[in-house]
Amino acid sequence: MSDTPKTDAEEFTQGRYPVVYADFARTLERELAEAEASIAHLRHCARLQDSATAAVLERAEKAEAEISACREDAERYRWLRKFEIDSMYAVGKEEKLDAAIDAAKGGE
Repeated sequence: MSDTPKTDAEEFTQGRYPVVYADFARTLERELAEAEASIAHLRHCARLQDSATAAVLERAEKAEAEISACREDAERYRWLRKFEIDSMYAVGKEEKLDAAIDAAKGGE
């Protein structure tokens, strides 16, 4: 099986040389131009996709860093809350400490 079956089907011999009609050759050139345009478009889309993927990954990395920082803050808060409550030796101080923190934050 040939790798040019369309040309093989259109080919005829002119004297000693195999030839095809110019219309057929033009059709092949148009098909080639369309295929090249499609490839260029697909490459452009792939570059856009790569850019979008990179942007999403960058946002995800920033979000992971922020989540990590929030976890550290939460651990500090839990430690401080436990330390304050333990040092006060009082029941019911936990809610008062939370309310005091919330009130202080409201002033920001």
